[in-house]
Amino acid sequence: MRIIKGVGLLLLGAVLLFFSVKIVLGAPETTDRINSAIQIKNGKMATENEGKLVSVSGTLQPALPLVDPLNGVELPTIHADRKVQAVKGKTVDNKIIFTWEPVNGKTLINDPAFVSTPLAAEAKLGDFIVDPKLIMQLNAGIVFSDYDLANLDSVGINAFQQSKLDTVYLSPEDSIPVGDSLSAANEGKMRIEYTIVDPNDPLEYTIIGIQKGNNLIPDEEIALSNSVHKGIANTQEVAESSKATTWGGAGLAFALAALSIFFGIRVFRQ
Repeated sequence: MRIIKGVGLLLLGAVLLFFSVKIVLGAPETTDRINSAIQIKNGKMATENEGKLVSVSGTLQPALPLVDPLNGVELPTIHADRKVQAVKGKTVDNKIIFTWEPVNGKTLINDPAFVSTPLAAEAKLGDFIVDPKLIMQLNAGIVFSDYDLANLDSVGINAFQQSKLDTVYLSPEDSIPVGDSLSAANEGKMRIEYTIVDPNDPLEYTIIGIQKGNNLIPDEEIALSNSVHKGIANTQEVAESSKATTWGGAGLAFALAALSIFFGIRVFRQ
């Protein structure tokens, strides 16, 4: 068991070290690629930029409300995360206990299945329709609870508030267990929680992508995390910001790699 643990830590460290080196080596190419983007003025589309890398700045204009294709729930946000949980049993110390467990699906956007998924509204930036993969880069970290009760009633969804907390869960069922006191009778019960983009976000962004028809789509040579930048910026400012983010990510990966290798070696010396 000790050997397996040590080997596992060493392998994890090697993988993290590989990715940190890969990030550092790719950073100059990403910076040059971003700097090569055509700066679009006033969000106006030009036919001569078809298929080219462009940089578009402005205020995102989403088609609201965002409607969840699973259940018709309306959300006043450009991007949300649907988090689905179900009561499942698992064996711990030869006893079966029941807990709320996440229900994960495929990495789809706006998945209509009863699974956790990111949701994105159709949104425009100037003349461009922004690809949902780019919209997903906005931080949807605010737990939402201010639901339109008339909307919930019309789509047959019930709201349940977690006692002593502000969290509101939704479910098509008439009742779900509240709290963590769960039993076999609760197995299979499901609940949904949504997190959204900060309602106070002015939605002013600079997005780097490929102009394809009326759409702004991701560039395969630039990571999605480096394609969307908060605020209005020129390509040089975006490139510098991406460089800082890239070096920060590489530094974190290297530090974790060093720790994994250190503890892996320490396990073998015990």
